[in-house]
Amino acid sequence: LEKEPVFYQENDPMPRKHTTWLLSGDFTEGHALTYRRHYLEFPPGVLSKHYEKLLQSDNGLLKLSEQPFPNLDSPFSVLS
Repeated sequence: LEKEPVFYQENDPMPRKHTTWLLSGDFTEGHALTYRRHYLEFPPGVLSKHYEKLLQSDNGLLKLSEQPFPNLDSPFSVLS
């Protein structure tokens, strides 16, 4: 959060091929620099396959995914 975000866009998605990403401009019109919280909504199950694949490829993310999600009621929350 100390650095400005970098944006990417998917390059020519092809079924059963690894995704490649290209550097992109700020599609949030500057809001990503101002707001720490972002809300994305997807239909149920759309990301499940990709999420499972990501967890299988990174043990650190797998361990993190097994932790309870932090909330604003916690005295140790850094989300506020």
